[in-house]
Amino acid sequence: MFTLWRTPKWASSVRVASGFEAQMPRLRMWRDFVFACAKRYSGRFTPSGASSPLPRVVAWETWNEPNAFFALRPQKVKGKPVSPANYVKLLNTLKREVNRAVPFKPTFVAGAMYKQGGPKSLTPVQFMRGLRAANARFDVLSMHPYNRNPKLGIADGANQSRTNPSFIGIGNFDTFIRLANEIFGRKYPIWITEFGVQTPAEGSGPRTASFVQQARFVRQAFARLRRLPQVERAVWFLLQDEVPRVGAWYTTGLRKADGSPKPSFGAWMRAAKALPRSPIR
Repeated sequence: MFTLWRTPKWASSVRVASGFEAQMPRLRMWRDFVFACAKRYSGRFTPSGASSPLPRVVAWETWNEPNAFFALRPQKVKGKPVSPANYVKLLNTLKREVNRAVPFKPTFVAGAMYKQGGPKSLTPVQFMRGLRAANARFDVLSMHPYNRNPKLGIADGANQSRTNPSFIGIGNFDTFIRLANEIFGRKYPIWITEFGVQTPAEGSGPRTASFVQQARFVRQAFARLRRLPQVERAVWFLLQDEVPRVGAWYTTGLRKADGSPKPSFGAWMRAAKALPRSPIR
């Protein structure tokens, strides 16, 4: 699966001096970009000097966390949400261009939603209602249920509203699925295309779980997700911690930055072996 997102300054639909990577792109440029990507990874493209075609990509996810102000702007205009309708334009364009470029039927994944809303963002529930209003069409719904408090594990989110939650984590993922079914009027397959828990490392922030707590979260998260049959896939972010750098960096890995495994690596491998194979659409 490929997730396409981020806007170079020259492709932005809004003239801005900074933060251009989150701006809604010009649709013509988005169209050309996604068509080129799909052609390259159609299974029929052989790069110069290669002896065989590049592998084909069978699933395409539109944008990343489009309900968050730091990932897609604008979210609102004069207080009215506009990001869902803009997102559907991106989704529809990607679907049309990928279908035009490849000789098979790919899977189109929509959502990749951020865990919560805020003054400048929409909650996952608000965003899904906007997708429904804009007549979004897709094959799989995706979500990123990260914890707000890593140390709480699967208890994080359990105290949220059952009808209008502002935050979605593994702890209330059943609420997310039930509300998604109600909003869209059908049961879409669910892919968790990102989740994870930060652990301590030199220079990392204070909101972390211990290695033992991370491994416990892996086990408990798997157990909970197995009881939710609409969840077909769950992707942990990351396999290995990023090397410390200036600015934000991630220590959610199942391995430390030096490659040595954390307790969560073994927990993940043992839990994954017990799962049925995810269907290839």
